[in-house]
Amino acid sequence: MRVPRARGAARHARRWLVLSCATIVAGALTPLTAQTPLNTDPIAAPLDEARALLGSSDPVAAQRLGEQRLTRARASGNVTELMDALEYLAWVRIGRVEVAATQALLDEMRELARIESQPLWLARVLHAEGVLARRQGDTAGAIEHLEEALALRREYADQAGEIQTLNALSILRRRAGQLYLALDGHKRALELARVLDNRVEIAESLSKIGRIYVEMDDLEPALRYYQQALEVIPPEALVDRAEMLADIAGVQIAAAQLSPARQSVDEAIRLARLGSNPQTLATVYSRQARLLAAEQQPVAALQAIEQSIELGRDFDGVRSVLVRRLIRAGLLHDNGRDAEAASELAELLLEARRTEDLLSERQILELQGPVLLAVGEPAAAYAASQAFNAIDRQLNSSITARRMADMQLTLDRREIESQVALMARERDLQSLSLERQRLTLWLLLAAAGGLLLTALALAWRYRAERGMNAELQRRGEALRRAAVTDPLTGLSNRRHFEAATARRRLRQEATPPVLLLLDIDHFKQINDHLGHATGDRALRLVGQCILDALRDSDLAVRLGGDEFALLLHGATLPQAMQVAERVVLQVQRLAASHRLPVLSLSFGLVPWR
Repeated sequence: MRVPRARGAARHARRWLVLSCATIVAGALTPLTAQTPLNTDPIAAPLDEARALLGSSDPVAAQRLGEQRLTRARASGNVTELMDALEYLAWVRIGRVEVAATQALLDEMRELARIESQPLWLARVLHAEGVLARRQGDTAGAIEHLEEALALRREYADQAGEIQTLNALSILRRRAGQLYLALDGHKRALELARVLDNRVEIAESLSKIGRIYVEMDDLEPALRYYQQALEVIPPEALVDRAEMLADIAGVQIAAAQLSPARQSVDEAIRLARLGSNPQTLATVYSRQARLLAAEQQPVAALQAIEQSIELGRDFDGVRSVLVRRLIRAGLLHDNGRDAEAASELAELLLEARRTEDLLSERQILELQGPVLLAVGEPAAAYAASQAFNAIDRQLNSSITARRMADMQLTLDRREIESQVALMARERDLQSLSLERQRLTLWLLLAAAGGLLLTALALAWRYRAERGMNAELQRRGEALRRAAVTDPLTGLSNRRHFEAATARRRLRQEATPPVLLLLDIDHFKQINDHLGHATGDRALRLVGQCILDALRDSDLAVRLGGDEFALLLHGATLPQAMQVAERVVLQVQRLAASHRLPVLSLSFGLVPWR
């Protein structure tokens, strides 16, 4: 049985707090103005100091400290300190799954961000709301909040915050079975973390990439990414090293490397105890339970997972509880307590479907089949098996297709081998007088085999060459389009315009086309006062409006800067004037919806020869 790791959203809350509290500590030591966005760089304050503020082994003390900090911030009148204090206390309460109290703090933070016109503060609120929704099992709501936070952080170039939100969002996409989309998100977060030299997020992103490869059953790269993450974590970060060793042990168990897995688990337990962190210890005990099960010690394994569940009771979110209970259900089955396991799995299946956790649903169904069969419910076991197969096909369609192709080749090979063996036995029954016929038969078989191999080789070569030709054509077409297209507006570029007009000049058309020239009024002022990003949006809008107004026979070009040209074939001057006016009106109508000031265009037109 593939069993997911029991890390949980509480670990994410603690890790995010480590990052944000480091900044909060720095903010307390060096007060910022009310208009200055929070510095999200986790290197701004010592990591150990932030960890000490958390008091992860004493959540009550952490909350008391947060409330005291909030009281002082309210008295000081400094809105930045107030925002930091609210955020710190909100993350402490997220870790304790205090939904109503957390939401009240987040609502106050949202109002403060609105009053102070701080979009990055709003991004921090949205990120926290996404994690809170995930802890409650609201996957759709969590994704919505995190996507809004990601958009804001990208718009305002908050790379440190973008890393955190990318990783949080990609975790949800992985659980929904969107493995390649999640992998892209974590790899983008890893790139940004390396640019910022953020060792905490480098390790986090590496571990998340390793987790996706575990879901793909590709254990070699998974182990490699986890080990790279462990190398990044400093030796004094006992809790983080313990958690990473637990992840490494999970891969080693899946790869049947039990001796290295035992060493990893023992070291993880030692570090978690030294770090006095019950949440991490709960994670490590769940890994120990899997190891004991692999070592054929089901009773000890069940005791370990029970201990893990008890330790994580005050920290675990919805998915962490689901994961640990799933491990427990598997161990109940291993201990012959199938009725209890069946009841547990039925509850877990409902929870996985409620939270849209497709990976957990697949793992539950995989275990539910043999458990239901053991309790004498073959029909239900068959239904569970069918449901598991459907999800497995959905998640692994490419892998399944490759396996089916390999299986078909194996069957074909065995069929050929069986036929050859049958013919050999028949030849053994013939008398020595049939030696010549037997030799002839062997020659025929050899010739048939040679022809078959030749045909297969030719077919393979034909397919390979056809694929290469198609790829070359695709790339050539892409290069051709890129060479004649303006990348910003999608219109033709000046080079294409000159070539096209040269060809059309040779055709000597009876009715000369009309050349229409347009440019954006005061475009330099837009760039200077509103920024080049706004200028680019204005150019894209004008380009789109021009494209909407064209016929198939017309040609639209961006000559450069804010200058555009349209070559209208078969059009009269009044018709060309109508086209120009239509473009101008469309630009003015759509400017507001594209967050642009009122735009005006100047144009001129002339018959072109």
